[in-house]
Amino acid sequence: MVEGFNPENTVVVIGAGPAGMSAAVYGERSGVNVVLLERIIPGGQIATTHRIDNYLGFPVGTSTFELVAKFKDHVASCGVEVTSDNASKIVPGPLLTVETTGGSSYQCRAVIVATGARPKLLGVPGEGRLFGKGVSTCAVCDGNFFRNQDVAVVGGGTTAVEDVIYLSNIVRKIYHIHRRDQLRLAGETSDELARLKNVERVFSHTVDKIVGEDQVEAIQVRSRKDGSVREIPVSAVFVSVGITPNTEFVKGLLEMDDAGFIIAKDDMSTSVEGIFAAGDVRTSQLRQVCTAVADGAIAGISAAKLVTGVALA
Repeated sequence: MVEGFNPENTVVVIGAGPAGMSAAVYGERSGVNVVLLERIIPGGQIATTHRIDNYLGFPVGTSTFELVAKFKDHVASCGVEVTSDNASKIVPGPLLTVETTGGSSYQCRAVIVATGARPKLLGVPGEGRLFGKGVSTCAVCDGNFFRNQDVAVVGGGTTAVEDVIYLSNIVRKIYHIHRRDQLRLAGETSDELARLKNVERVFSHTVDKIVGEDQVEAIQVRSRKDGSVREIPVSAVFVSVGITPNTEFVKGLLEMDDAGFIIAKDDMSTSVEGIFAAGDVRTSQLRQVCTAVADGAIAGISAAKLVTGVALA
């Protein structure tokens, strides 16, 4: 338990990404004590990207480092400290108990799960063995290690395209591998991608395996049109094929969809009274920083309303 905090007036927020930090701010400003837990570093998934160009108030974009720093400063200005700990279990009851892998436990009236999601992997031979040895899910983190070398980016979504654009200024050549025959892009991003001269499209292909002994040496791909196999020499493979929610610790407790995302109502409440969900961890038609911040605001106010019994408009 946090010293000096009354469990009856406490909300525990699990995860310090945009949703969790927003929930902490709105919860604290609504008159409840907030404990904010984060197992790695504040910022969530955006901390692993380079730039954000679609956040209101930044018409020319901003670096994610600067945006996360502003989020952290805002949280700190409300008197909320980020506690480094990893939630392992939520025990329901009149008072909820959040247990952590560090051996701590936190009693509270409400919990907001804002643990986000993590990148999916391909699940092909060589990927796990060579992860961190040329296989990466973070172009911003690891791209510079492969300066002036040839690399592959696997994926056809917005993040994959952003990775290609980012890496184009660092590496010698990019093989952009996508299982479909075209990207679903429009506007400036599509135009920027089309202007790149060091990108070779390898579309309508899937990955068979990643090749290498101690480091990535090549990627083997298969054509979906004729079944032919091609081995492309590369020094790194950047995987960007979607996300998996970080919900293992509440599996069996909260209602989820088939993919493991938490099902939440408009007020972010879940199937268990007192537990709310916000951000990428919940079912949603859109996952952006702006939607995560909005989710966090709603969850923070909803949790505070439950704790205080006062309607907070």
